[in-house]
Amino acid sequence: MARTNTGDLATGVGISPSTMSYHLGRLAKLGLVRHEGIDYVLSEPGRVARLLYAYRPPADLIEGFLDLWEDFAL
Repeated sequence: MARTNTGDLATGVGISPSTMSYHLGRLAKLGLVRHEGIDYVLSEPGRVARLLYAYRPPADLIEGFLDLWEDFAL
């Protein structure tokens, strides 16, 4: 299961750690990610995939998200 921390995600996306922390907190409240120690883990990868499919963001955005998350896999 891919795990990453706030700082690594923020650096990869190009935003401040505090902004990333805010958004990860919102995703956690929705049950899409969960906090494990200093790391975050996708709680329901299938649900995230369905949401991305339903929202239909540009393909390069989806690929970038998936590449970034996989880069942080342990």
